[in-house]
Amino acid sequence: MEVRNEHQEPYPRLRHRGPRRDRRPGGRRDRHRRAGAHGAGYFYIPGTETCLRISGWVRHQLDTVASGTTVERGVAGAAIVETRTRTRERGIHQTTAAQINLDARSETEYGTLRGWVQLETPAGAGTDRSHPLGDVGVAINRALIQLGGLYMGYADSLFSSSSNFGGSGLGNYGGFTYADTFNYHYEQRHQIGYQFSGGNGFWGAIAIEHDAAVNNYTPDVVGKIAYQQAWGGVWLAAGYDESADGVGIRGGVQATFSPLTVRLDGYYQSNADVAYGRAARWAVQGTALYQINPKLGLAVGLEYRDDLVANGATVHTAAALHGVAGPLVGVPAAGNYFSDGHAWAAQVGLNWQPVQNFLIGADVVYNKAKFSEANAAGHTYTRTADTTSFRLRFQRNF
Repeated sequence: MEVRNEHQEPYPRLRHRGPRRDRRPGGRRDRHRRAGAHGAGYFYIPGTETCLRISGWVRHQLDTVASGTTVERGVAGAAIVETRTRTRERGIHQTTAAQINLDARSETEYGTLRGWVQLETPAGAGTDRSHPLGDVGVAINRALIQLGGLYMGYADSLFSSSSNFGGSGLGNYGGFTYADTFNYHYEQRHQIGYQFSGGNGFWGAIAIEHDAAVNNYTPDVVGKIAYQQAWGGVWLAAGYDESADGVGIRGGVQATFSPLTVRLDGYYQSNADVAYGRAARWAVQGTALYQINPKLGLAVGLEYRDDLVANGATVHTAAALHGVAGPLVGVPAAGNYFSDGHAWAAQVGLNWQPVQNFLIGADVVYNKAKFSEANAAGHTYTRTADTTSFRLRFQRNF
């Protein structure tokens, strides 16, 4: 006779077997596992070993800029004898843009094989005039092939950002605002590179980049290293511009004191023609984000650039100021030369995410530049230019 103890159930449990799980290689469960290994949003393409993710955004923004130029005429050591001021204002400029990312990945014995294509409408799609998106072409903005740490294609210069190929998130672009108005070095290049992770937060990458010069066979060389921890991190990037025979260097530190995040960047260019830098011999930026609550943040930024003059002209004249002030500063009058130059900028912005995947950013940015102009007779002039700009951006991510 069977003896049951007091902790034993009086009757055996009925087990519900349910639908049979498909554990076969390539079965539904295996496909979900493979897609999930690459992160959220990937799905398995039947009949292949590839997982695909489709993402992007739709964006509408409004911009307005007011700018002015002041030229003070005088003689060295004498009082100013003439002052001229010109102010130019622009109305509201509206643009609409869209971006689609196709990210295909599969696993191999050498690591993840990735193909990434980013399609985007031009930034000026749609203006204050009637200009439907159907009248604007769609361009391949970035495209990369990756296998393990090796990557090649057309994307942001490693000096600007390492985010395109999944590298370090430190030191990419500038500022913390959704509206993305703060100045930073930005360059896109054809490139071949390799990234590596040393563990304990260390990361590095090196790349050879094409500088668009077709009269030689020597590429530019760019490298970046970063160290990231829970408190923040530090980074250093350097690029050798073989056409200019010079280097650009940038480095910085970022720290988080929740709910405050602060960042400090520094730039240096060995000569005016180097493509890597902030169009100045040296520059320093400070930016911060205060997260008021999970949906609302306040961002600020300050920048100073010095030694904007080289060979008697501005360093990259059109970029002397972010926006329209650079062209307003212009070039020296015939026979004259610039002997000094510096610029500074200030920004304040609000980030608001009312619902998931919908971002609203509002920024105000002030820029000012000042140059000393002289002629062969010793007469000196002070030329200044400034801009005040506002941007309101709406963006739906998917």
